[in-house]
Amino acid sequence: MPANLRIIYDNAADRAAISAASSAGAMTPDRLQNDMKSDVWRSTSATATLTLSWPTVEPVAGVALCYSNLSSQAQMRVTAYGYAGDLVADTGWQLACPPKTIDELRWGVEPLAMHAYLPRQAIAQCWIAPVLALRLVIELMDPSSQTGYIEAGRAVVGDYWSPERSADLGVSIGMTDTSKHYRTGGGDLLTDMSTRHRKQNISLSMMRASDRDRFWDVVWGGGLARPFYFSLYPDSLDVRLEQTHSMYCKLAVTPVMTTPFFNRTSAAIELEEI
Repeated sequence: MPANLRIIYDNAADRAAISAASSAGAMTPDRLQNDMKSDVWRSTSATATLTLSWPTVEPVAGVALCYSNLSSQAQMRVTAYGYAGDLVADTGWQLACPPKTIDELRWGVEPLAMHAYLPRQAIAQCWIAPVLALRLVIELMDPSSQTGYIEAGRAVVGDYWSPERSADLGVSIGMTDTSKHYRTGGGDLLTDMSTRHRKQNISLSMMRASDRDRFWDVVWGGGLARPFYFSLYPDSLDVRLEQTHSMYCKLAVTPVMTTPFFNRTSAAIELEEI
């Protein structure tokens, strides 16, 4: 069974000094600290290293690089260092965006080694046991890169909140396509191609007081404006399921909290991918 949903809502990457082993021209690593997915950091080769440093220790339990061009064969390694440079976490090399398993493939129809993300919107993520870090090193390599470089548009680092009970059954997720149809004078139906993004709806029911209070801080604390990283099925054995329901997002609408029973709280939230 996958773990309960996780939300990184306080992004320590925004407080970090970020450096990279290489950067292509003006596409420097400080671009990983804004929410413009077209404003990316890019390396000069298919291997890269990012280093995040803080003046005081920061809690770290999750790392995500959003809006990347990583393939399903890309690998990442995250190491964290505390006081006096002591190593406090090392994930080892692992697949950043794992492909679907062989038994899921339709042989002769689907290409091998595909992940669930749209092109140039892959998310490299990993979860670690919570640590306090002064320095975080993210190593990347993508031997199957078709471009010869690695790029990403957003870095998310921090501790996460996970409720005692995960989302209720009946979670919905959909793709919003902003393309528009139009007809020509000859009656042909054509399409103005535009962008696509995901929307996800979840409900949390029967929350105890502790989860209710944290939910209030996470959701209402940032309002509609503050983005956060959301993963519904973290560490799931079904990697495509995890990828489909992981996103850097904002609240689409202001949620409503109800109290259906004594000392139990329920809430439904609608998430929209940035």
